[in-house]
Amino acid sequence: MKILSARQVRELDAYTITHEPIASIDLMERASRLFTDWFLRQFSNEDAPIAVFCGPGNNGGDGLAIARLLHRSFYNVTVYRCATGSDTSADFQSNWYRLPDLTRKVLKEDAPFPTLPSHAIIIDAIFGSGLNRPVEGYWAGLIEYLNGQDATIVSVDIPSGLMADTPTTGACIHADFTFSFEMPKLAFLFPENQDAVGQWTFTSIGLSKSFIEKTETPFHYIEKSDVTCLLHHRHKHDHKGTFGHALLVAGSYGKVGAAILSARACLRSGAGLVTVHAPRCAYEIMQMSVPEAMMSVDPHRYYFSETPEMKPYKAVGLGCGLDQRRSTVDAIWQLLEQYRGPLVIDADALNILAKWPERLSLVPPNSILTPHPGEFERLFGPSANSFERNACRSWAFILC
Repeated sequence: MKILSARQVRELDAYTITHEPIASIDLMERASRLFTDWFLRQFSNEDAPIAVFCGPGNNGGDGLAIARLLHRSFYNVTVYRCATGSDTSADFQSNWYRLPDLTRKVLKEDAPFPTLPSHAIIIDAIFGSGLNRPVEGYWAGLIEYLNGQDATIVSVDIPSGLMADTPTTGACIHADFTFSFEMPKLAFLFPENQDAVGQWTFTSIGLSKSFIEKTETPFHYIEKSDVTCLLHHRHKHDHKGTFGHALLVAGSYGKVGAAILSARACLRSGAGLVTVHAPRCAYEIMQMSVPEAMMSVDPHRYYFSETPEMKPYKAVGLGCGLDQRRSTVDAIWQLLEQYRGPLVIDADALNILAKWPERLSLVPPNSILTPHPGEFERLFGPSANSFERNACRSWAFILC
């Protein structure tokens, strides 16, 4: 699934409105109904008071439509109209006039923050993905006030104050749940935003598939359906030789557990045969812990020191728990020079490459590097946040 920028999503909305065709107010109604259907499944307690905070844009228009639909489902709803600017969108205005006879209040700058009932559900629809600067002043104070309430917070499309495509520096809603439309936002996938997004989900609101297909983006969200279609179907007479032979070069004295865990994961992923190359100290432990795996025993008692014969293997995993002593470094260079198939490179193998970056050219095409943030910085230098790390292209040649 493609992940589009906030600007591309606005273009996607406009394209859908023009080419479906559908009026923008009707597309907003469609999105609000899908949110409400999910909300009714998630929160079945009709006695819980609901406070809907709506900004003047289309995100606020969604909130108004949701308030109307929840009121029709007999929820106790109060709408707080947040006057963050003098203008309102046309669809916000339409949904404001469509509101039934429910409690509505207008919040203006310098007004006291509202007193909310205990255990309320706050629906956050103040600022949407079009926000282009940090939230400050009164509205930042309101966001922090809402975060401090004894309430469940549910954000519509994106938590207010969270930037979809850039690091967030201002005040931001800390939602318990976020329900997004059509596709997740890039910001949802980065760890520094986990407290803001909470448990997130998304659903399609029927935006143009043709526009999405022709729109270019470097970002994709992999779903289970994307992966399962790549798995080879097991036929009745298939056997272990049908599904490839993988080699894991892993483990050292005190780190044999890394070899055990990686072997189990490799077998679980579907490899027909798995061989683990590990030092002699790991032999008995591996044979008892993962009897399904075969062993290739390194001459050294404690560390990886010599590359095995590589011809039998279709793919190789390298690095888990290896250590970084000189004999291991030399053995890694030997392996990279001998084997030109795809590699999965992790842990100490990455740390060794970081110390000798001129050797990165030895990494074969179609290899996969799996650094955690610390290993990433050793390889490619420091970065301030996940957006900056994600923008790094210095390693792209390894994967092509």
